[in-house]
Amino acid sequence: MKFLLKFLLFFSVSFLILTVSYDGRPFFDILDEVTAPIIDSATSTVKYGLRKGMSMGKDFGKRIFSNSIPSYSDKIKSSQSGLLREKASVNANDDLEATDDSSDNFIDEYSKEHQAPDELSDPE
Repeated sequence: MKFLLKFLLFFSVSFLILTVSYDGRPFFDILDEVTAPIIDSATSTVKYGLRKGMSMGKDFGKRIFSNSIPSYSDKIKSSQSGLLREKASVNANDDLEATDDSSDNFIDEYSKEHQAPDELSDPE
């Protein structure tokens, strides 16, 4: 109840101050005339910042999710799977033959770079 009384008091006082006439115009119109350019500048700056931030966020989101679709499609190679399946011949060597050569090259290069020196090898 105390809050409501304070609110009504402050609202009434500010309303009375802004409706007082000065040079035949209400004080509110004079304040509006003085502060309008500053408020327009502030709102345009805030709009520009928000639009720039939104476009940066949109571009960032596109960059994150542009690489999220895998370059391969998953295929079911079992005759005991779900209803919709692609029937393929099952061969034990299919998975071994389907490896990517670039990963093999990477592993070979990595192992060459990180080999233990000959001094650490077992002396005979």
